[in-house]
Amino acid sequence: MAESQKLPHNNRIITEEHRLRTRRLYEKRLHERKLRIYEEALDEALKREKLSTIRNIFFCIKYETSFGQDLTVVGNIPELGNWDIKQGVKMIWSPGNLWTIKVEIFSKIENIEYKYVISENYGSHKWEPGQNHKVQINMEKKSTNLRDAWGGGGL
Repeated sequence: MAESQKLPHNNRIITEEHRLRTRRLYEKRLHERKLRIYEEALDEALKREKLSTIRNIFFCIKYETSFGQDLTVVGNIPELGNWDIKQGVKMIWSPGNLWTIKVEIFSKIENIEYKYVISENYGSHKWEPGQNHKVQINMEKKSTNLRDAWGGGGL
């Protein structure tokens, strides 16, 4: 029997070329598996980093509206619509005329300006009077609670 051939347990003759081809295939699959594992680990790390930068802002304002009116919070960041009322965040009414909403902030902006807007069923809007409300977000805190007064921006 030639030196380049060996008899394995099932008595088939395997050439050196076949062994090398099998070895290359194994190495290729191992490399692909490692890449897949690294990609999954990177995706998980990015997901965790993104979650660590999420800040929750709880907006709360007491305001008496009429039937058919809603309150929307609009501001200078994408999560608050970039001053576009249609992209703002509608608030939730609760008894006592308390309007609240939790907004997840993904932006790394620390200074946020915003206003409340009354929206009517038929499409008209009334902006809160006065200056914008301003808040500086502490990036080390996961959440910020804001309790505002109508027209109290700038105070």
